Amino acid sequence: MLAEYLEGVRFHRLRRDRLDAAIAERAAAPDLAPVVSALCCIRGISTLTAFSVAAEVGDFSRFPTARSFMSYLGLVPSESSSGGSVSRGGITRTGNGHVRTLLVESAWHHARGYSPVSAASLAAARGVAAPVAEAAARANRRLHDRAVHLRSRGKPASLANAAVARELAGFVWAVANEAAAR
Repeated sequence: MLAEYLEGVRFHRLRRDRLDAAIAERAAAPDLAPVVSALCCIRGISTLTAFSVAAEVGDFSRFPTARSFMSYLGLVPSESSSGGSVSRGGITRTGNGHVRTLLVESAWHHARGYSPVSAASLAAARGVAAPVAEAAARANRRLHDRAVHLRSRGKPASLANAAVARELAGFVWAVANEAAAR
């Protein structure tokens, strides 16, 4: 019985490796490679995450602002307005749930310890243009500082992570547009 379980694990591991290789091959295609490479410069975003975001969103330039991209993902605060009173709530959770989930999961990486990597090192490692690497390096520093600041003020971890994910969405939009323009 144990041998059957081990064989099942081996089978699924090989299948996962084949799928990862197929995704990496597709991510290297000329239509996705610039955006995927640029997004991989942001901390917490792997090739799989970058490929999924790029494939789900398609053309980032269809969003005129980062705020509209955040709204598309449902990472903006909800609002209840009546007369002169306005009360804001949690994130709306409308829009593309898959990309929202990917960015929320990626945002957890920014709460951990941070060792800065220079923009030149990022550019060399990922093969992206210097302005793209500089934007990603700024994003990494800003997102880490934001996570640490919110947690030091006593905000619950999930609330702080949602705020970091919202900013991460803005940086993803900016980096993807910068990469696509090159």
